[in-house]
Amino acid sequence: MKFAPLAPIVAILILGGCDQRGAQTDAFWRARQAAVDRPQFWSVQAVGQPGRPIRVCTDTQMRKGFGRPNPAIGDQLCGRLGDAVRTKDGWAFRCTLGGETYAVNASNHGDPARAFEASFSISSLDTGKGYRQTLRYARLGDCPAGWDIGQATNQRGERVSDALAPLGGTPAPQPIPSTAAPR
Repeated sequence: MKFAPLAPIVAILILGGCDQRGAQTDAFWRARQAAVDRPQFWSVQAVGQPGRPIRVCTDTQMRKGFGRPNPAIGDQLCGRLGDAVRTKDGWAFRCTLGGETYAVNASNHGDPARAFEASFSISSLDTGKGYRQTLRYARLGDCPAGWDIGQATNQRGERVSDALAPLGGTPAPQPIPSTAAPR
């Protein structure tokens, strides 16, 4: 009981050390990420649609998904039926969603390391209805300072989301600086 008055001071010192170690750990992992797989800033625009492109900070794994559709309604993904089949300039697969079977096709044109277009189509094999969309991707350079992989902008250029943030919130919109041309 003699040490009870020191408990708040010890707690503050311990927590202060945690904050400092947390900042050091964060800096360590950012530097490690940059050395192993430098985050890249990309522009994504729906071709033929109004509005400005969004921008997103990515790593290699995230970019692998750029040209691959993953159809969904809300949070319900289209369940694949078998493996995807490689086509001349992309791939195709079938899936089920909401009791219907769909044919999904994807094709990519351009340089996936710098700028390319990814076209997707999905058609119901039951009703014949479907849609097609083409997305234009362009590498802008390195991510802005302080940005993490998964952070993105809205069409007004405000930073609005963090795909990798813990559950429970999204950062408030923040303007971001212009970026240089691709390197």
